[in-house]
Amino acid sequence: MAHGGKRENAGRKKGSMNEETKEALQLLKETRLPLMKKAISLAMAGNVPILQKLLDKIAPTLTENVNFTFEDWLKKKHEELGDYGI
Repeated sequence: MAHGGKRENAGRKKGSMNEETKEALQLLKETRLPLMKKAISLAMAGNVPILQKLLDKIAPTLTENVNFTFEDWLKKKHEELGDYGI
């Protein structure tokens, strides 16, 4: 039996999304900047799980030892990106 059932081309096409998934992605696209600002402010306030998630995305597993502090890195990023109201 081929993909999609008994009839040729039956069923959902590969990679297509249902309506709820499309709506959720659209909502995330519209609110991504405020969500990132909130996550960064929570991390700066000491929320360790959020800080770990952000660092995992920003600096994936390093292959060598790096000697820097989070404050130094954040200061450098702030200078590069400017003030976004964070």
